[in-house]
Amino acid sequence: MTERNFETVIPGFYRTRSGALAEIVLILDIGPRLTEQYPARGLIGLRQEEWTAAGSVVDDGYESSEDLITFLGVEKPKETRMVTKTIRYWANVLGDGAIKAYSTKEDAEESSFARIACVEMTGEYEVEDEV
Repeated sequence: MTERNFETVIPGFYRTRSGALAEIVLILDIGPRLTEQYPARGLIGLRQEEWTAAGSVVDDGYESSEDLITFLGVEKPKETRMVTKTIRYWANVLGDGAIKAYSTKEDAEESSFARIACVEMTGEYEVEDEV
């Protein structure tokens, strides 16, 4: 069983076992004479869900993908995703083996002093971006 970083659910934001973002908006307090098996109420996306006080969807030891695992705090965390960025430069290879890179081919052509070759360089890298 995956360890939780909390013991009792409180209102706020949580990461589920599947990695989804869940928001607990209400904890029912119905008093000592009545019992509520699923007192934590909230949302996963736009879908309403109920949890036990310990953050489980099912109260029988079964692990669900919607169990609350990580308490993230009371403010909604910024959602990020990995985005692939492409770079493109033009490099002048000089007679002495040095290389000078330019952001456009036109800039490389203008600075062609002692150039023996002009080479296009491209590449990709990933960065985190807010959703």
